[in-house]
Amino acid sequence: MKLKTKSIYTLLSFSLFYTILFASCNNNDTNKTQVKLADTNFPIVVQVKGMYCQICSKNLERYVSELNEVDSVYASTSDHKVRIKIKDGYELTKKKISDKISEAGYEAEVFIKHPENTTKE
Repeated sequence: MKLKTKSIYTLLSFSLFYTILFASCNNNDTNKTQVKLADTNFPIVVQVKGMYCQICSKNLERYVSELNEVDSVYASTSDHKVRIKIKDGYELTKKKISDKISEAGYEAEVFIKHPENTTKE
């Protein structure tokens, strides 16, 4: 009887934990202070699908910052964009960024701004 009760408590604990985890991931709290960043400070701006909460944005920032070329990265849940600043003298391809975003579990929808977007004359 004690084993069955313990199993029920364990199951309820896990259920509660995952319910809170997934509920927070879909929370779009508009009352939070939003940082407005000028896209001019970041040469790469990517629209990302699937980033809804602070846990998502921090996870994405961690993955993208693992790239050697990245100087700084900021992921915003309010506009679903990732802004990337690369180190001086480095280049970062769209494919490499897309692959890293996919590795984190998200989808790079549109490269709003990237050096490859400009046409060279």
